[in-house]
Amino acid sequence: MKINNLNLVKELSETDKTIQEQEQEFIIKTQKCRSTFYRYRKRLGLKTNTKKVEYKLKDIGSCYFCLKDAKQIHHLNKDRSDNSKQNLLPLCGSCHNKIHRVLTTQNKVAKVA
Repeated sequence: MKINNLNLVKELSETDKTIQEQEQEFIIKTQKCRSTFYRYRKRLGLKTNTKKVEYKLKDIGSCYFCLKDAKQIHHLNKDRSDNSKQNLLPLCGSCHNKIHRVLTTQNKVAKVA
């Protein structure tokens, strides 16, 4: 059974789907947990979940705006899978919420106009 699941992960990795979509399809088809999916991906030498990169960065540095401890990362280009350093901005929770409120308001105004 493990060989079939490993082959399924290999097949899924060859599609154009994101890792998160592949994860959901794997869980539905095999009734296994997400940690099994990532263990198989690691065994195949495939890229694992991009969120792990974010968690490592969360403890580094201070908020870009207020200099409090940065607990969150903001993706400047809105692509959560792009974890390059020039795309990540360390922020405290308060400043991160403010940025998203401003962006949400701008989107609502743009839709009305």
